[in-house]
Amino acid sequence: MDELFGRDEECSRLTAALDNARRGMSGVLVLRGGPGSGKSALLDHLQVSAAADFEIMRFDAVESEAELGFAALHQLLRPHLTRLPKLPDPQGEALGQVFGLQERTSPPDRFLVALASLGLMAARSDDRPLLCLVDDAHWLDEESAAVLAFVARRLHADSITMVFSVRDQLVCVDHLAGLPELTVGGLRAEAAGRLLESVVSGTLDPDVRDRIVASTGGNPLALIEAARELNADQLSGEAPLPEPIPLGRALERVYLRDVLALPPQTRTLLLTSAADPSSDPNVLWRAGPKLGFDAGAAAAAEDCLLLSIREIVKFRHPLIRSAVRDAARVSSDELPVQSPRSRVR
Repeated sequence: MDELFGRDEECSRLTAALDNARRGMSGVLVLRGGPGSGKSALLDHLQVSAAADFEIMRFDAVESEAELGFAALHQLLRPHLTRLPKLPDPQGEALGQVFGLQERTSPPDRFLVALASLGLMAARSDDRPLLCLVDDAHWLDEESAAVLAFVARRLHADSITMVFSVRDQLVCVDHLAGLPELTVGGLRAEAAGRLLESVVSGTLDPDVRDRIVASTGGNPLALIEAARELNADQLSGEAPLPEPIPLGRALERVYLRDVLALPPQTRTLLLTSAADPSSDPNVLWRAGPKLGFDAGAAAAAEDCLLLSIREIVKFRHPLIRSAVRDAARVSSDELPVQSPRSRVR
């Protein structure tokens, strides 16, 4: 099992959930954090920990199926459809119809589908507890998300543990809201430094290590990607680090997609904020009329949890600042790249 650096608290919560299921109780936990924060690694760790004595159901949601109703539920429950005859007829028929196993004569009764899903998970073929894992739950189709949230809220003494991972900046309906949560943030500096050291095969200069940790906010995936993107001379301190430190392709795709989906005014505001080292909101507001953005653009950025504007302008995560700069280079619109101070003289 790969070592998880700096995740003792999270592992303790997850282990306690497994122990409760072994004692006949049930529980649910939602891991909520940003891209690359290590949510999937925690699910992998939990799955390995439970493999010896749990029945395991796992679904890794993908964006391409987010518009296909009940697609996630079907893939999660498909190995267990032989248990359908154990359910009450109305429930079995409802689930069979949405999965295309029976002819559908009317719109599906989602309540019956949800009851059937709960019954199917509870009607296990042996006495082992059940671990149900759903990774990237923000990509669940709406119907499956509603059903799984229904199941999670009705677990009691079924020896079932459900764990979801979800991104922390949802703009869609969040069916998992209100369920017990565990925030998965960046690693503390010491743990982040140890992770970085573990993936660098050569010399890692302490000052370089500290700069990479600070610029990534302790994001595990960003630390790993930085170690891959930087060359040996840069890591050893023999050559200067690039500015900004590269995110790596995986995180770039996630944050670029978020930024490029915003209105042009909001992207301009974000780029202006990223270009100003002072983080002074007065500088931002003075630049706004000249650069074509106003308070409405700021509201859109804050609604998406990308940054906050109070006494200072603060990006939610250091990686977002880097992604905003990258978005300016790939956007079809030509965004201004000069410092806002040069526009307010």
